[in-house]
Order: sequence, then C-alpha cells, then structure tokens
Amino acid sequence: MHKSRSRYTKMGWQRYLYACHKFGAKRRGISFEFSFEEWLKWWKDNLGKNWMALRGNRSDQYHMARYGGKGPYRADNVKCITALENRKEGGQKNRGEASGRVAKLTTGQMLEVRMAHGEL
Repeated sequence: MHKSRSRYTKMGWQRYLYACHKFGAKRRGISFEFSFEEWLKWWKDNLGKNWMALRGNRSDQYHMARYGGKGPYRADNVKCITALENRKEGGQKNRGEASGRVAKLTTGQMLEVRMAHGEL
C-alpha cells in the first residue's frame, strides 16, 4: 500500500476520502471550506448511510459538484450530481487550470507519446 494512503487508512476510510478531496481541491487552487464533520454529514444527508459505495468517478456514481464549477467547496455552493452530469456541466475544465499547471502538448508531441507507447 502507498505510504500516504496507509497513514490515512489507519484513521479510517472516511477521513482518507476527506483528505483526498481536500488535497485535490488545493492542488487545483480551489478553496475547500468543509470540516471533516460537515463533509461527512453532507454525504450522508445526500446519499444515505451507504454513501461511500455511491460516490466515485464512474458515470453512475456521485460527486460533490460546485455550482457552475466556480467558487469554493462549501455547503451553500455544492450539489450532489452524478459523475456523468458533472463532466457534462464542466467539460473537465477544472483539472489543473486553476493552478496554471495544465500541460498542453502539440500534435507532434502527442504523436511521439503515442508512438513510444506502441499505439501507432
């Protein structure tokens, strides 16, 4: 098991998932204003006691999505929608753009990568 993952799983999966969500927001330059207790209550209120099995990145699983993909992760600025709905709404535009760390490859670079992986 990855070293950082084992540290959180000793505290419990719920705290691990919270830490991952909070870190992911920070990495993307998005304020995360939920305490662990508020975050946990939000998920349970929206999805019930089986919430951990219902949240995730598969199309039919649920996300905590910000309205309009803007502003902080905060109780009055998030909604519970499927991953598919979230992707349609945001076009996956939030992956790194806020931090300015988005890699943009040229067509030539893309071809080099694909050739190196035996895709061409």
